[in-house]
Parts: sequence; C-alpha cells; structure tokens
Amino acid sequence: MPHVQRYRAFTLIEMLAVVSIMLILLGVSYAVLSSLAQQRGPEAVVVMVQAMIHNVRDYAAGNGVPARIEFRCTDPNPGSDEQVPSSMMRLQYWSEAFGEWVDVPGRESVPLPKGIYVCKGFPSSLPGPLSVPGDVADLTDKQVEDWQAYEQEVLDEISKYAFPGGSGPELKNEHDTFYIVYGPEGYPLSDSVKLSNLGNMNSSEVVGGTGTSGAPGLTLIRVSGVHVSSYAFYLWNPNTGTRLVFQ
Repeated sequence: MPHVQRYRAFTLIEMLAVVSIMLILLGVSYAVLSSLAQQRGPEAVVVMVQAMIHNVRDYAAGNGVPARIEFRCTDPNPGSDEQVPSSMMRLQYWSEAFGEWVDVPGRESVPLPKGIYVCKGFPSSLPGPLSVPGDVADLTDKQVEDWQAYEQEVLDEISKYAFPGGSGPELKNEHDTFYIVYGPEGYPLSDSVKLSNLGNMNSSEVVGGTGTSGAPGLTLIRVSGVHVSSYAFYLWNPNTGTRLVFQ
C-alpha cells in the first residue's frame, strides 16, 4: 500500500498568535522609529528641508505657476507636550483664480522634530576657526579646552541670531515666518517676478528674494531648554535654487 504523506496545516489559534506577535513588533518598532525621529539633529533634518525645497521647485516648473515653501514656527500648546515649538514646512502655489496663495493639493504640512527650528539666513559673524594638529591624538588638554570654548562661542552667537536676548524658545520675528519662492520657470524668485503681484509679499520675508543681500541660506538649530545645542547651515544656490554642497 503506497505511503501517503500528510501535511499539517496551521490552526486558527496559531495564525492568530503569529498575527498578534507581528502587531506587537510593529507597534514597538513604530515607537522606536518615532523616538529616533524626534532625536534627529539639524544635520539629519537638512535632508527633510532639501526634499521640500525640491518639491516646491518641481511643482512650480511642472505647473507653470509661482510656488513657495513656507517656514513657520509652531505655537506651543500650553499644558501639553503634543506641540512643542518647532518649525513647520508648507508647500503653496499662487492661484490667479483666487488671487492668493493656496496649499498644494495632496501635500501635507511637514512638522520638524520637536525643538528643531529653521532660521532665515546666517549669523552675520562667527568666531574664526581654530587650527588643529593633523592627528587628533596629539591634542593637548589646553587645545581641547580651547575647542570646547570655541564651540560654546559659536553656539552663543547662533543663539543671539535666533532668539531675542540670545535665549529661546521664542524665535525673533524675522525667523518666525518666511518663504523660499520659485517662479513659473522653476527658478528662484527674481526681479522678473514682482512680489507686489503675489499677495503683496515683502521682500524681507523671502530667502534670496528681491531686495535681500548676502548669500541666501538657512540656519537649522536644535534647542535644548532655552539654548542652542547643535546647528547646521544650509547654503542655498540663488541661481538654481538647490543646496550648495562642499566636498
């Protein structure tokens, strides 16, 4: 008599157990990823900002309309940790039909991790860089102390640039709300696109726009308590509207 091989199927209880374990692992991993996202510093958040800038540039060029990215400081919610102050990014385009800026359909506002702010431009002056030996192992105790002092001086200057009185978390008005604007051709705002025709925007509100001086860019900061704990600079190419990266 031929041998019949029998295969054992999973029972309903076993399948439910596996699904339950998967859901638990998914919940744990989501919590871990959310926690890591909130711990990201300015250097990592630069990638998020760059992606939004590329999105608004592509939208302007693809649809032939002026478009902008708005950087706005969120308002803290008293008595709650759900909305700790940080910067919010929003994509908008200029609607001739409505005569105003309208949110880009299907694009949600993007909140940056808690305590991360985007500031318009750069500090006017920073302490000069220190020289170090080729081998870090050769650093003396005095040189290490000098570097620590230098780092604190830089953080202090950035704090003065970002906050009234040099301490946070309430940004100066110039950093509270500002924009990067692209014309219909997909290039940064220029004299050919009159601000007066775009909702009476003030040139002082625009990074690299008409009337601004100096190299346009952004200063990203992380605030711990009321002081800047880390920072990153985003140097913006006014000709192409993309980030300048130095190797």
